[in-house]
Order: sequence, then structure tokens, then C-alpha cells
Amino acid sequence: MALGRTRDFDGAITEFNEVIRLQPNAPIAHHDLGLALYMKGDKQAALAEVRKASELAPTEARLRDDYEKLQKEIGGGSGGINVNRELERIKQRQREPSKPSN
Repeated sequence: MALGRTRDFDGAITEFNEVIRLQPNAPIAHHDLGLALYMKGDKQAALAEVRKASELAPTEARLRDDYEKLQKEIGGGSGGINVNRELERIKQRQREPSKPSN
């Protein structure tokens, strides 16, 4: 992986985007892309990717915790969404049986 010891954020971003292209629902790829974007200074894009990761895997504490940390730093707190409430909504939707479409 490009990020490793070299701190090649552009290379890591390229690699994570390729993983996401092949596996769009891979939460770790979104999370790690977010971290690389954050380290490069693109904090809004980082927040979006880490949020996507926490939505894809709402029971993963590390993903949720990282999202909450970024939300506080970037989102400014009171103007942002309530992370716990949003994650509970996602979990609820996942538990609900899918409705057949007509």
C-alpha cells in the first residue's frame, strides 16, 4: 500500500479509490480513503468518506468513533448532524424487512 511508510497520500488515495470502484460497499476502504484525504488536507472529503464508512458498518465502533471525531473537528458541533441518532436510524433500516416493490 502506498500510504505505509512513504506517506504517499496521493498514491494511497488512488489505491483506495480503485478498491471502492471494485467494491463500493467496503467500509474500511472508505474509512482509509477518508484518513488519507484528511492527512492531505481535504477535510470535507475526508468527513464524507468516513461518514460513508460508518453508514456501511454502523456497528463498527472504530469507524463510528473516527467519524464522531472528524465531525467535531470539521463539522463544528451544533450545526452538524447527530451522529448517534443517524447511526440508530441506519441500524433500524437494516433490521426492517425489505418491502416488495409493485
